[in-house]
Amino acid sequence: MSNRVEIAPEIVRLAQRRARSVGAAFGLELARLVVEESILRMDPDEGWLLDSGDAYAADDAMVQALGVNDVVVNGCHLDVRVLEADGSVRIAAALAGTSYLSWGSVVVRLEGGGAGAIVGHVSAAAWQQAERLGGADPMVRVQVTVPCEADLKEVFAGLSSQAVPGMPETAGKRPDRHELAAFVAQRQDIEIARQREIVEMLMNNPELREELADVTRLWSQGTLSRILSAAAVWNSRVERIVDALTPKFASLKREDVRRVVLRTGEALGGQPESPYFRKALLSSLAREELVRRVKGADIAKLALVVEKVLSGRSAEDTVKGFVKNRVAIDVALAVKQGRSKMEGFMAATAEEIGAAFQRLSLQPAYATHSKESEAGVESINEALQMLEAGDVAEQIRQIDKELSGI
Repeated sequence: MSNRVEIAPEIVRLAQRRARSVGAAFGLELARLVVEESILRMDPDEGWLLDSGDAYAADDAMVQALGVNDVVVNGCHLDVRVLEADGSVRIAAALAGTSYLSWGSVVVRLEGGGAGAIVGHVSAAAWQQAERLGGADPMVRVQVTVPCEADLKEVFAGLSSQAVPGMPETAGKRPDRHELAAFVAQRQDIEIARQREIVEMLMNNPELREELADVTRLWSQGTLSRILSAAAVWNSRVERIVDALTPKFASLKREDVRRVVLRTGEALGGQPESPYFRKALLSSLAREELVRRVKGADIAKLALVVEKVLSGRSAEDTVKGFVKNRVAIDVALAVKQGRSKMEGFMAATAEEIGAAFQRLSLQPAYATHSKESEAGVESINEALQMLEAGDVAEQIRQIDKELSGI
């Protein structure tokens, strides 16, 4: 094609980035670049002046909400459409019949990922006729007869003789934020005549476009696409984390683990690679595990033991900071050493305490330095629970190493 234009790879990448960010079609972004480059290549004496900054396509909110894709030439907005495989072009029905299409649409055929050519033009009347035949379809299609070779000057020749269209006055009620949100997210629920009123108001009123920008941050397809993309990545991470952690916490069901993971993500963001995230997550899971495994204990104190052990202190040193009766700690250690893992968090039996005294060569009468034997047993059991909590923390340290690789 004589008017074929190639776009530099760097510019193509910028167009791809913007299309992803805004939620626009990459083909439309590329087609607009082809038209801009084609106009810049024309002889300046022909009087075609391009002003990209005034285009509605420079406004992300207008692109997100309406799919506008225009260039501004000699102060007029000229829409740009991509020729599809079936030889048609399409545009949102809300734009057909509005002043946005006063100069119609220039048609671009794309070649590969970085080249294209202008091959035709669709007039405003052709769009309106197609819209009338299209019924309730939210998109309007027009078939385009493309010549074997199109001359760019001929495409623009008819436009040069037309008067510059002015913006019509709109008598309709200015849309509030609720109606703008509906216009962006559920446009099909709004009558087409009202849709066009809103389009005209948006083109006439920069302040209304600023309100539209606020709405599209929450409701646009671009925003939703980014949210859904991020959600897909996060959900995948959640599943991997839950799969890895569920077998590690015997007292927790899979849904219990998932709930804690999601809660941590809401509070700290979906960054399991962060040590702070992993520490908060595992501390929460340890607390949930303790609540289910230990009955009648001070869960807050046991959770604090877990936190200190996770911070690097040994379980024995941590327990000594909480239980002042040192002999009770020694007895608890002896009881714990004589137990299997299945017996964890069970209160010490008389037989276990007696065996511990024998191993420590202590006399029961003064072993706990307590005047009441029950108080001594309570101190032993408290220390025993804390030591078992320390074991849970030691296990979590290993889990943290495994989790860092997810």
